Amino acid sequence: MPSIEGTSFLLPTGLFIVILNFMKYHFDTKTGWLGGPCGITFYKGMYHVFYQIYPYAPHYGPMHWGHLISKDLIGFEDLGICLTPEDEANGMGCESGSCMVRGDELHLFYASGDTGIYAASSSDGKTFTKKGLLLPAPSGYKFRTPFVFEYEGSYRMLVGAGHGNIAKILMYSSEDLSSWTGGSELLSDARFGSVIEYPQLIRDKDKWILILQSEKHLPSKVLFASGTFDGEAFVFDTEDVQGRFCEIESGPEFLAPVSFGNILMGWLFSTKHGGASCISAPRRVFIGKDGEPAMELIEDLKGRLISGSMFVRYENGRLEVVFDNRTLWSKAYAREPSCMVLEDVGTVEIFMEGGAENVSMFIC
Repeated sequence: MPSIEGTSFLLPTGLFIVILNFMKYHFDTKTGWLGGPCGITFYKGMYHVFYQIYPYAPHYGPMHWGHLISKDLIGFEDLGICLTPEDEANGMGCESGSCMVRGDELHLFYASGDTGIYAASSSDGKTFTKKGLLLPAPSGYKFRTPFVFEYEGSYRMLVGAGHGNIAKILMYSSEDLSSWTGGSELLSDARFGSVIEYPQLIRDKDKWILILQSEKHLPSKVLFASGTFDGEAFVFDTEDVQGRFCEIESGPEFLAPVSFGNILMGWLFSTKHGGASCISAPRRVFIGKDGEPAMELIEDLKGRLISGSMFVRYENGRLEVVFDNRTLWSKAYAREPSCMVLEDVGTVEIFMEGGAENVSMFIC
């Protein structure tokens, strides 16, 4: 039987052996219920990564924000809870969002109960003061996951939204991160379900990459498209509506991506392994040689990749992820793809053909 650090195995005697090493390249928590990342930024000489957590029980509850700091996005120090849900929409929680540094202040933006976008700020990166409801959702709209980014000296906010069972991305503008105007539709498409989550724009040289999470696309919910952005509208590189978005991530357990610059981290969540979850290893999003969006590990982690993994095999025209003689994931390829694998406690993350396709999942 294969073994991997951090896994429990039942012996014939009925006893468990538990290898207790923590994950090396991912953040996980041993208490409460861990959700996805909320935002990434660089502030006062450190990376700051925020994450969703319900700290009181090992199941979903009103979301809090946890706070990590790191020098390299590989090793983390957990600073604990920085936002608690007290005065948001009927106690619905401080749901996911993003963060932005302006001057000497660190600003947080988050959704709550579909009703609007809320804000908080800090002048030391440790204690945060809530600013209350920043942007109420228009009548009949659902609001999810704001993404704030700088554009030519001002700021834009993309809001995942839905109206009349049609998924949308709305865009707002600000000069100071406090007063927001606009609300134009960057995207409206019922193919993605009734609401879009985690909309983001990442710039790579003269191209922009639009990222969103769809309700309807399975098993891959996170979609990527290339195009141009002028501060007002995103124009897709292709006029083919069906072919605009690609699924870089083929694994069934990669969700809730957040980004900073061209760095992206997501949430690995497995219903097959008792709700196991962690924050993914950080990746770099870019336009590949074929002109399509691609994603690979950040440079500091590439040295941890291996070309041969006991959990990944190519047989009979199919690439498979296996554990304990069980096939956990399988996909047909006409030829064996080049694969580099990051192994960690209970997980594998596979990067194929220079980042053109990824597979990230729990194996036990």
